[in-house]
Amino acid sequence: MKIISLLLIITFFLDGLLSFYTITFLGITLLVFIGPYYLKKEKSYYLTAFSYGLFYDLIYTNTLFLNSLLFLLSSFLILKFYLFFHHNFFSSFFLNLSILFTYHFLSYLILILIGYLSFSLTFFFTPLTSLFISGSFYFTFLFLILRLKFNNIF
Repeated sequence: MKIISLLLIITFFLDGLLSFYTITFLGITLLVFIGPYYLKKEKSYYLTAFSYGLFYDLIYTNTLFLNSLLFLLSSFLILKFYLFFHHNFFSSFFLNLSILFTYHFLSYLILILIGYLSFSLTFFFTPLTSLFISGSFYFTFLFLILRLKFNNIF
């Protein structure tokens, strides 16, 4: 649990630091990575996801509760995925890309519906490359370093 708390803090600040250079949602990637650890502790996982999203909203965005609810929804989808599929590198990697796309799509859709953004396919598709690359690198990094070192925890 200490490792997960440390990862949450590092990921939170890394998300903010990298946002100066590219669009990232490393918190979503971390939720995908730690999902199997929380399979028997759903309430704790949902609370972690909601809290992370709330802090993300308070520090990095002007949309209070949007990210917290989207992180909560993402964590629900992640746990449901891991109930039906074995959590190996390839299935988790695919889940990571799927959740990143879903998160981006839902946040874009909600921001359009409330009038915060105007509809533009270019504006929707442009950040996806950055999201997929950064999410893929971060997931692979987490998997290689932590899964191999702490295999009994993750």
